[in-house]
Amino acid sequence: MPRRSLSLPKPVPEELKAWATPTRYNAYVVHVCDGDAFKCDVYLGLNVVLRNHHVRLLGIDAPEIHGAQKFAGHHSRRELTTLINEKWVGLQTLDDQPGKYGRLLAVVYLPRDNTMMCVNRWTCDQGHARPMKVNRYFDATTHTLPLHEPRCETCNSFEQRTLGQAATEVS
Repeated sequence: MPRRSLSLPKPVPEELKAWATPTRYNAYVVHVCDGDAFKCDVYLGLNVVLRNHHVRLLGIDAPEIHGAQKFAGHHSRRELTTLINEKWVGLQTLDDQPGKYGRLLAVVYLPRDNTMMCVNRWTCDQGHARPMKVNRYFDATTHTLPLHEPRCETCNSFEQRTLGQAATEVS
């Protein structure tokens, strides 16, 4: 039986090719579900692609698209759709483990003008979501994980954590 080759929907942008590591992935957004979740094709390398994988923006809480907040929820989803739908993004995960509802929790980055814009931070800065505490390893005000390397246009004011600082937090 001949092997089928998996093809990517569009070429991976040059800024993202060197960026992926075991906890960082390149992904192509195929559908935005609401203001803090979307489906994407996650490129794992070696022509391995997870199709229609559910991802939730780590450390933010956007209004729901059903119930009392549905108007704000639809607005939040529309803004996130405009920003990332059908585009390549970078995902940085905390521990590659799914969250409570089986979605991958990630800090999401969008390549912009030779830098990486933090989508999680942008969503909060625009008023489409609010920061929430996840755990002691995640900084909800800067939307950074330990050993955060990319500096995005909205996160330029924070000081990067070093391995030594992250290690002292653990003990």
